[in-house]
Amino acid sequence: MARRTEILNYLVDRLSTINTTNGYLTNVSQVHRSYKYLDDINDFPTITFGGVRENNDEYGDGQILKTMTQSIRGYVMTDDDSLHDSENLASDIETVVNSYADSSANLSVHESRVVSVGTDEGLLSPYGIADVTIEIIYEE
Repeated sequence: MARRTEILNYLVDRLSTINTTNGYLTNVSQVHRSYKYLDDINDFPTITFGGVRENNDEYGDGQILKTMTQSIRGYVMTDDDSLHDSENLASDIETVVNSYADSSANLSVHESRVVSVGTDEGLLSPYGIADVTIEIIYEE
């Protein structure tokens, strides 16, 4: 299996642990490795993965570090405040990503970070959308 696939599969596993019993703000129902539209979602909150881009940087002696940019979208539905719930989901995703590099050293991940976070600002209420773009730097 390719390193990129292993890294993304492990990230899906880590995002699946988002639950209030684990100290997070939300209880994630499902995490999909592929992109899903709001019409395709039945259980909320749900996290889906969008497109991925990858850049290679060669450092001396043939060492190649790859930078993977991954978009993640979270969907929530609530009768209360969809903006609050989508911001909480985005915060939980940030928490997982910020600690991801430490927990995935066996996959040669050097760094993981959140590049951008956005929400629908409550426009789709009772639904809410959180868009998070992340970067993962790893060694092939």
